[in-house]
Amino acid sequence: VKDPKAAYCGIFEAGPTIRVMIFAGEQSGINAGSIAKEISSILGGSGGGDAKFAQGGGKDTSKKEQAIAKAKSMILG
Repeated sequence: VKDPKAAYCGIFEAGPTIRVMIFAGEQSGINAGSIAKEISSILGGSGGGDAKFAQGGGKDTSKKEQAIAKAKSMILG
């Protein structure tokens, strides 16, 4: 992430699973690993990483909208 205050969260379907990818700038105030872990848990899976980059996912595609809502609240406040 070039902007140190920027953050990106991608939640997308990949075959029978939903994948989560999070990038966070050093000054964003966001811990990508914590967010990936929580979002992946909603999806029935697991995730993790460090403060700047994390990924995860799960197989419960019925929870995609819930995962998106949680990601928005964790990133945007």
